[in-house]
Amino acid sequence: MGVNPSYMWRSILSAKDAIKVGCRRRIGDGASTKVWKMSWLPCEENGCVSTAVIPELQDNNVQHLMHTNTNTWDSDLLAELFDDRDCQLIQRVPISLGQRSDSRFWLHDPRKSLRICSHESIIGMETGSDLDNNKKQPVYAENLSWSRPPVGWITVNVDAALCWDNCVGVGAVIRDSEEKFVRARCGRINDRWQPREAEALSLKIALSWVLSLHYDHCIFQTDSKLLAEACKSIDGDSYFHTITLDCVDLCKHFNHVAICA
Repeated sequence: MGVNPSYMWRSILSAKDAIKVGCRRRIGDGASTKVWKMSWLPCEENGCVSTAVIPELQDNNVQHLMHTNTNTWDSDLLAELFDDRDCQLIQRVPISLGQRSDSRFWLHDPRKSLRICSHESIIGMETGSDLDNNKKQPVYAENLSWSRPPVGWITVNVDAALCWDNCVGVGAVIRDSEEKFVRARCGRINDRWQPREAEALSLKIALSWVLSLHYDHCIFQTDSKLLAEACKSIDGDSYFHTITLDCVDLCKHFNHVAICA
């Protein structure tokens, strides 16, 4: 800066420590994030790995901790390399189904780049007419109310609950166009998540489940407007957006699907 730095440069440098504390890496494919040299864990106090560095592994990227064929963490390797604190935090980092590139986000911004709109939230997917790749394109609608689905469709109500023993309960209920019960599923995730991440995980799990049942005309209903809006905007780089982007990718496997709140 020199011996007489300008007010602007002094201001920029004074914010450097705050930026380091609040900036995190969002893990996509893990190829550009150093395990021991970058802040990437979901912890407000310290986003860096606290386990003593292993010299021969000090330059390893996060992707070396994953099973890339299943998009899951290598739990045996984590237990071998890291202390309990780091193992728990690493396994709370969602791995992208789409193998997206790693990016940065600001941990303390409650909006996390979300655009919240005032109208009813819904995202729909139907077969598009993209001449380049013929992929499904999003179609948006407004003012969807809580009512029975059209004939031939199902409604899937999804929800999540934060439990006292640091786990998340997720559940989904399927009803047909006559509002009759079809089937239900519940599960437990043995990690501590924030409410919005828990809601997103419940939707992601429900989408995968319903897809495996070969239903193709589906309305997914959540009580989180934030989640429905995030699926529509697909904008952001936080842990939450990693999960919602996976939800949007899963929607593309349905011919007719809607997510609403």
